[in-house]
Amino acid sequence: MIRLCLHVWLTLLVVVYCPPIIAQKKPPKQPTSPPKDQAAECVQLLYDFAKAYSEISIHRDKNKVLAHFSPSLNTEITTVNIRNNVQSRYSDYNQFSQYLDGLINARSLRINYTIEKILHTIVKNNFAIVVYETSYNIFREGESLIQGREINTANMVKNNNRWLITYYTIFDVAASQQRGSCHCEIFKSEEGKYVTRTSYPGGARYEAKMDNFAITVDMRVGGKLIRVRDRYFAWKRNGSIFSLVLEGEKFIETGSELGVTDEETEALLIILHKALFADNCLSVRKK
Repeated sequence: MIRLCLHVWLTLLVVVYCPPIIAQKKPPKQPTSPPKDQAAECVQLLYDFAKAYSEISIHRDKNKVLAHFSPSLNTEITTVNIRNNVQSRYSDYNQFSQYLDGLINARSLRINYTIEKILHTIVKNNFAIVVYETSYNIFREGESLIQGREINTANMVKNNNRWLITYYTIFDVAASQQRGSCHCEIFKSEEGKYVTRTSYPGGARYEAKMDNFAITVDMRVGGKLIRVRDRYFAWKRNGSIFSLVLEGEKFIETGSELGVTDEETEALLIILHKALFADNCLSVRKK
């Protein structure tokens, strides 16, 4: 009995006084490099695009600009010209590529395109939106042609570790615009129907626009009725041309005489110059 008690006492003594075995702590993990700032990457993409676009007349390589955009790109452009007229248009990747071709071929043009301010940035997973403000100045042969500001929204998607712009909206406000000489190609499709292609300085870009003209005899206007872009013009028997508005079934003349001619293609040039491209062209010459 005494021997048993002694054995128990020694066992308790070992449990109480022997220090417990402490598990060795694993060495702390080495800190990994912090993740890249996704917002900064998106903003940098825009600065890289602005630089490539501004220098396109120097490097003449549209791929340096297109590299920042997805082939599924869609754009919406709203332009407010110096007369506060508003025009909206839509385009895609291929049309943007063709526009860049036009800039490259216009050897006398130079572009100064600058990001002035980043207004807002949102990044969520592989999707981002950046709203920013830019200024631009278009030069032709060293002389300022058009200048203004844009508020842009770039929607981006990250794929294969690269950010690309997939949807782009531009709100373009022209602050000043120098009108210049414009050139027009005229194609006759059939009797009384023409297609024109007018090259002109417009908004923030040097552009070309196609228009379809239809000329018919209409006694309501005292001669011939010319229709283009859902607009109407009277070409009277004496050669005078007036702008019209349609009220019900009646045409009403608006404004003063645009010009006088007895030749069809010259009538088209007068309408292009005095009405359709009045904000852009000091003259419109047949090419």
